[in-house]
Amino acid sequence: MTSPAPLSPEKLGIAPGLFARASQHLAFVGMRQWLVHGCSLRIEGVENLSEISQAIWAPTHASHLDFWAVLAGLPKPLRQKTYVAAAKDFFYTPSRRALTRLLAFHTFPFDRQMVSPQEYRRLEWLLRQGLSLLIFPEGSRSRDGGLQTIKPIAAMLAADAGLPLLPVLVEGTHQVLPPGRFFPQRHPIRVAFGSPIATTALPGESFHARIRRINQALTDGITRLRH
Repeated sequence: MTSPAPLSPEKLGIAPGLFARASQHLAFVGMRQWLVHGCSLRIEGVENLSEISQAIWAPTHASHLDFWAVLAGLPKPLRQKTYVAAAKDFFYTPSRRALTRLLAFHTFPFDRQMVSPQEYRRLEWLLRQGLSLLIFPEGSRSRDGGLQTIKPIAAMLAADAGLPLLPVLVEGTHQVLPPGRFFPQRHPIRVAFGSPIATTALPGESFHARIRRINQALTDGITRLRH
């Protein structure tokens, strides 16, 4: 059987050239300024990040602005090490790939339709490099702004890597730029970071029971942030 090809930053799309890195940085700075001054971006729960050096961020998802808002809320040392799993079928189509690489800060293509063993291995490789991952556990944007079913991919990655899992609530982005709208409108945005969820196994706990427990803790953590 042929061994899988070795992975590299270039193969994963996280090693853009100098021009693309500069372009991404400028896009992020501009977007953060717009979120802060145009949408009164409010960040809560930063105290929950004080002991975090690497994590899986698991935000709610109702708009293409969500990942920008979460990155804007992270302290710079954490933001610089965080990469965003972006839908391959949307952001990395032939017509959008070049624009994504120029503007979408720290994103990489992710097959949200089916997380194959090869796809999962790529995510694990990124974590072994000491990076943090931002993964939307709902899989796709909510059409009404409400919370959808939380899928177990973020819980599995955190458990396998022994990393904390952070629930993150993003509110207001659905009013600014919901699915189907091309031009944003101003509305206050709130990003709240919840308490880290420990992902180590309990005595005698099976892997499947562990994932169910962590995933339920993630759902409960997001629900608490909504109130």
